[in-house]
Amino acid sequence: MSNSSALSSSCCALILAAGKGTRMHSKKPKVLHTILGEPLLGHVAGALRPLFGEAVWAVIGHEADMVRAAFAGRDLRFVEQKEQLGTGHALMVALPELKRAGMKKVLVVNGDTPLITTDTLRDFMFYAEGADVSVATLTLENPGAYGRIVRQNGELRAIVEAKDFDVAVHGEPTGEINAGIYMLNLEAVEILVPKLGNENKSGEYYITDLVGMAVAEGTCAGCPAAATRTCSGSTIPPNWRHPRNCGGVPSWRNGWRPAWPCTARTWSVWARM
Repeated sequence: MSNSSALSSSCCALILAAGKGTRMHSKKPKVLHTILGEPLLGHVAGALRPLFGEAVWAVIGHEADMVRAAFAGRDLRFVEQKEQLGTGHALMVALPELKRAGMKKVLVVNGDTPLITTDTLRDFMFYAEGADVSVATLTLENPGAYGRIVRQNGELRAIVEAKDFDVAVHGEPTGEINAGIYMLNLEAVEILVPKLGNENKSGEYYITDLVGMAVAEGTCAGCPAAATRTCSGSTIPPNWRHPRNCGGVPSWRNGWRPAWPCTARTWSVWARM
C-alpha cells in the first residue's frame, strides 16, 4: 500500500469507545464529552472516515444507548461490549462481527484521541504494511499513566501498563509510551486473542499484550515513520488547553496542543506466524 492508494475493501477501523472515563468525573460516557461541539468519538470517526468510508465500527459499552443516540443517522457501526473487561476483551467481542463482514485487517484506535488526523493514520498504515501486529508509540516528558514501551537493544519487546511496570523486570522507563493506535492482521490475531490473560493489577484483558505475544511467536522489527504530535489521549475533563480561533477540528496547526509536551514516533512490530 502506498501513502496515496485506496484501502482494500477488506480493511476496516475499530474505535475503542466502551469505557466509563472514571477520571472525567462525569456520568456521561468519556467519548461523548465534546470539543468544539463535537464528541470525542466524532472527531476520531471523522479522521477515519476518509480512509475507510462506512467500514468504521465502534465498540461501546458504558451507556451504550446514549452513545448510539448521539450518533443516530451517522456512518458509524456499533458492537456492544456488555461487560467492560478491558481493551483486549473489546477486540474479542468485535472480532466475530468484523469477520462476518469479510474484513482481513483492522486499524484499532482509542476513542479518546480527538487530535488524531487522517494523514497520521494513513502514514502509520503505510509503515505497518506487511506486519501482523503494529503499534504507534510516542515519547512524553511525563508519561503519567500511559502504557510503557519496553525495548531490548532497541527492539520493541512489549507494552506494559503503568501500574504493572516493574523497573527490576522491565528496565528503566524511557518516556516512550503506547499511543493507542494498532494495525492488526485478523487471521494472525485470531490465533493470539484466545491466549490473552487477565493476570494483572486491573484484572483486565489488554490489547497491548498482543505485542509481547507477537514478539514471542516470531520475529520483531521496528520501522520509524514521520513524527507526529496528534496521538495524545484525553484522560481529564476539559481543562485541556483551550482551542483558540480554531473554527474546525482541533489540530497542532491551528494552535491547540495537549497539556503534555511530547514528541512521537510510529513503529511497526510483526510476528511471522
